[in-house]
Amino acid sequence: MGNVMAIILGGGVGSRLAALTEQSERPKPAVPFGGKYRIIDFVLNSIINSGVKHTYVLTQYYGEAIARHLHRFGFDAPMHDIFVRALPPQQHQGHGWYLGTANAVHQNKRYLETDTADVVAILAADHIYKIDLSQMLEFHRQSGSDFTIAGFTVDQAEAKRFGVMQVDEAGRVLNFVEKPTDPPMIPGEPGNSLASMGVYLVNKRYLLDVLERDNEDAGSGHDFGKNIIPMVLAEKGSVYCWQFAHSRVPGEDDDAPAYWRDVGTLESYMDAQMDLVSPKPLLNLYNMRWPLRSAPDFLPPAKDVFPPHAEWADDITMGGCSMNRIASGGCIFDSPARMDQVIMGRQVVAEHRADLHKVVCFDRVHLGARVQLRWTIVESGVAIPAHARIGFDLDEDLVNGILLGVSKEEWRSGSFRQRDPASIVRVVTKDHKLK
Repeated sequence: MGNVMAIILGGGVGSRLAALTEQSERPKPAVPFGGKYRIIDFVLNSIINSGVKHTYVLTQYYGEAIARHLHRFGFDAPMHDIFVRALPPQQHQGHGWYLGTANAVHQNKRYLETDTADVVAILAADHIYKIDLSQMLEFHRQSGSDFTIAGFTVDQAEAKRFGVMQVDEAGRVLNFVEKPTDPPMIPGEPGNSLASMGVYLVNKRYLLDVLERDNEDAGSGHDFGKNIIPMVLAEKGSVYCWQFAHSRVPGEDDDAPAYWRDVGTLESYMDAQMDLVSPKPLLNLYNMRWPLRSAPDFLPPAKDVFPPHAEWADDITMGGCSMNRIASGGCIFDSPARMDQVIMGRQVVAEHRADLHKVVCFDRVHLGARVQLRWTIVESGVAIPAHARIGFDLDEDLVNGILLGVSKEEWRSGSFRQRDPASIVRVVTKDHKLK
């Protein structure tokens, strides 16, 4: 795919994931996922595995976190004409911060103009998915499209959070509405709507022309979903939808469903993490024909140890249980009582008899002896003292400075107390008050 260049929109704030972004000064695409990875790694690997050689990552909020990650990734130095380069707001010739997704691309138009590619792939960096862009490109060319949108089917109730399309039998987009209050349904599929993934293939010359005209419109919000797509549709432009459900990833079963997850809330983020540790995971990290690279760490392998601790020698017959677990390099687990549906980042240490169920630990976490955690995320570098219990009692967790995965509205009204306490994600940061 040497005739395609890629732009990753990596400037998302991730306000609904504030407990994982603002606390640690990282943008949503840099949030850890799957132990050793970051959210941005999944779209980045899709681009690389699809054969795209030139990739630009547009950063803004806490952009240095992404720049550091890409530097460790090793693709910021051109090698065999392959590179991945972070681009913060240019702030020259009157430009300031990126004002929207379209403005972000327009500010970097010189990179489009000087690249030999004739098609630009524009992808969101804040979702978890695998996509073979060569399949989408084939549809783009065969349909004669100028602007192709990757679409997927969602429940109508969920569609309110996305751009929603109506298409004809050939896939030509007839109508597009960004985050509609009453999403149109797919004909013949009551209750379902066709949503945009925020993944586009656009002919480069067409894109440059559209961006230039949008930039001159003082009333525009300079956003692809809100402004660019409605504008090109109003002009009767050639806009098509490629059905993501038709996507097939090399090396995976023919009947494997196309995987895409919005991880914009703590609940959806945790649900997607748990997808990784099911017996037959919906998201396969072990497909060697579609490798998932990340920044190398040069750490030793994870290990479990079972030394004869006097403290628990009497109950050794109880054994220990580790099921459906992912552990990254440098982890050490000392005779766990239970680790079920657990994802561990790098260099996590769990002292003896840790009892963990549906837990995600970021890098360099230390868990004291006999801790008990449920439906909990532990931030990087956090130490949890021995015998701590998290995820069992809301009031106890609040007293101990544990953050709750509830919306601002739920917090202000107190309505979160009407929910099942076990369904509320806990987040442990360095500001916790556990003793």
